[in-house]
Amino acid sequence: MENRTALAAFAHRLLLLALLGFTTQAFTAGAWRQLAVVIGASSAWVGILAYLLDIIVRAAKHGVKVEGQE
Repeated sequence: MENRTALAAFAHRLLLLALLGFTTQAFTAGAWRQLAVVIGASSAWVGILAYLLDIIVRAAKHGVKVEGQE
């Protein structure tokens, strides 16, 4: 039961980070790390999350061309 609570809290933090990133689209990887540390995510996951979310935000910002799309 305790693991579910921790997992739910972690998922909530990830959702919050994602929402903040997609609404501002101005976060760099460093800003993601700082924000996640303030929220309380573990430092190992912070680096991975920051890198992935930075890629997603950049792709959304510049538009992603799907193969076969003109």
